Amino acid sequence: MKESEKKKSSILESAIKVFAEKGFADATVSEIAKGAGLGASGIYIYFKGKENILFTIIENFLIESSSDLKDHLEGIRGAENKLRKAIWFHCKAYSVNKKKIKIILESRSYPRFYNSDAYIALKKYAGIITDIIREGISEGTFCGASSPMILRDMLLGTVDHIAINWSVRDTPNSLEQAEMIYDMFMNSVRPLSKEKNFLSKKDEKRKRIINSATSLFAEKGFNDASMLEIAKKADVAEGTVYEYFSNKENLLVSIPVEKLGQLYNNISENAYERKIREIILKIFQFYNNEKNYSTILVLMLRTNKKFHKS
Repeated sequence: MKESEKKKSSILESAIKVFAEKGFADATVSEIAKGAGLGASGIYIYFKGKENILFTIIENFLIESSSDLKDHLEGIRGAENKLRKAIWFHCKAYSVNKKKIKIILESRSYPRFYNSDAYIALKKYAGIITDIIREGISEGTFCGASSPMILRDMLLGTVDHIAINWSVRDTPNSLEQAEMIYDMFMNSVRPLSKEKNFLSKKDEKRKRIINSATSLFAEKGFNDASMLEIAKKADVAEGTVYEYFSNKENLLVSIPVEKLGQLYNNISENAYERKIREIILKIFQFYNNEKNYSTILVLMLRTNKKFHKS
């Protein structure tokens, strides 16, 4: 390694320690220089300033991470398997590189980050995850997903949120959470089973009898529909009908129990789904209407220790 490269490496290593300990805003060029064995003016030979050092740390880390992730994915077949490995790798990178991740999270508070080479490196890294999700959608492994970018943001945003707890709130980190995130994701995108929910043979026969009786009573009227006709339509013996219902009138009054039970179950299930949809919609509407607050919360408060203790 050339002498200039060694100096730059020493500066970056020193900056990682100082930024992680004091935060970017409170760190000084003099402290970074001292840790690198240089005078303060020596820093400016290699970097334009403190912000340039910050973005270089992030860019280098993300370029290296992208290369390592691609190596980990090499030879793995199938989007589901690739995604499991990518989520594990992402959580591992955050878990092991705690100081660097703290710096990356903090850097998002600075508007110039989004015009830097570091941000381009971040988008390229995220693009690897996006490509895996696209592959899963195209091969039919991930269903009901119209936007690979939203799914990617769900994944990376969840890990970001966990990493904030690791770094800002000093909670213990665990790679078990990688598997939990993977399960959460897969449960939301796995194809719905085309097989109906299997009833027991007894329940299935009862359902057939109820459906046959409902059809015949509606068609012929209660008095003109016979138990034998109901049995034939349900493809069971007449005696089987009497095993479930003592007489025709008992069968008639059992119909609303079955049908309204189905309605209640459908209403209950849909009600929960509607509530969640309404909550999600209201959250997005709130953040869209309160854009200034959203900027402060996401860019300035999420990684602020005092905020997390408040």
